[in-house]
Amino acid sequence: MHLKARAVAIFLVLGHPLLFGIYFCLGGMINAGKGGLATSLIGEALAATVCVWLLHRSLKGLATMRFAPLEPNARLMVVGACLFCVLLGLVNLTNAASSGLLAQGGSRLEFYFANDWFRRLVTFSYIPLAIGTYYSMYGILSPLCRQRRATFITFLLVLFVSSLLSGSKGSAIVSIAGAIPCVVTIRPLPVAKMGIALFLATCAYLAIFLSLSSDATTSLLTIFLRFYLSIDMSILLVDGNGTAETIASRLGDVWLEVFRNLGVFGVRSADQPIGVMVFQYALGTIPTVGANCRFGSLLLLYPDRLDFLLLYPVLVTIVAILLAEILKAANVPRAALVAIPCFAFTAFQDAYWFTTHVGPIVLLFSALQIVKAVNRAFIRRNAHTEQHPVDLRVVARESLERIGNG
Repeated sequence: MHLKARAVAIFLVLGHPLLFGIYFCLGGMINAGKGGLATSLIGEALAATVCVWLLHRSLKGLATMRFAPLEPNARLMVVGACLFCVLLGLVNLTNAASSGLLAQGGSRLEFYFANDWFRRLVTFSYIPLAIGTYYSMYGILSPLCRQRRATFITFLLVLFVSSLLSGSKGSAIVSIAGAIPCVVTIRPLPVAKMGIALFLATCAYLAIFLSLSSDATTSLLTIFLRFYLSIDMSILLVDGNGTAETIASRLGDVWLEVFRNLGVFGVRSADQPIGVMVFQYALGTIPTVGANCRFGSLLLLYPDRLDFLLLYPVLVTIVAILLAEILKAANVPRAALVAIPCFAFTAFQDAYWFTTHVGPIVLLFSALQIVKAVNRAFIRRNAHTEQHPVDLRVVARESLERIGNG
């Protein structure tokens, strides 16, 4: 596959919400003459540009490593991601009445919203699982990894089961579909065979999902509609019934609403996540149902905030690069290249997800810089000592001469 074809494939898988957002804005501007959607449209285009740029850089970097063997720490990353999946699956199983696919009454997110530690566990699982998926697909598809593929196959199976138990409509399939074009090997990928295998896996996933779901109303149509609505709240904000204006009147400053995790320090924000508020107002849903708080959707609520329009993409890019530097320090350069576009796509898809990662990534990067500075100082000091060794006999002789002269 050519790099441009790979970029298009990944964008269609991971960046399709951007296409939805652009469609919503263009439809509102053309059909309803809503000029106020221009800011959101610019934001969607800017986000798409940033993601495509980062994605293309990553693919070029991966292409230069096609002849290099798999990093020694790669298998360890896959094992760690596998354990992450097992942990998530066990939590959903042990709390099956209120969490995941087997939850009663259709409240599969009740346990998720009631337990902050579980929300954080799910939030911080995305990048490790994306990296684990990439390395697993690379280990299976690359001729450089003909042996010891059991770890990679095991991870994909565990990912599949964990995704089902969580009640996801197909996150495992999306993750695999997004990882495949990132795999650059010394041989061309068997695109037709992979397409058939992915289609069969999707059919099997949906069949198992529908057969195990505790919600009797679940069907392929409801899965599609729920998936369509949960991707983005823009479709509800451009309904022409004043939803955007009503919700905006209940919110504070956009930066405070996005960094709502600062509430632990007394920073005031809306009582509920914005996506939940939109769903409650427009559809009358329960507090455990909502949409992702996307960058483009926020610009529908704050159309005059040009600072947010311009600075948010810059902040996303900077934090993504810091994450890559952390992974490079862990000697997994391929993971660093894969993490950058995955992080950027998700950051524009869910602002709350992004802001939760900012603090830990900045702190970890700062700690690494401090460790590097200390190591450099230690090396320089040792080098200086080696260049100018101390001869104890000379020191003793000089001391005796000073005493004698005294």
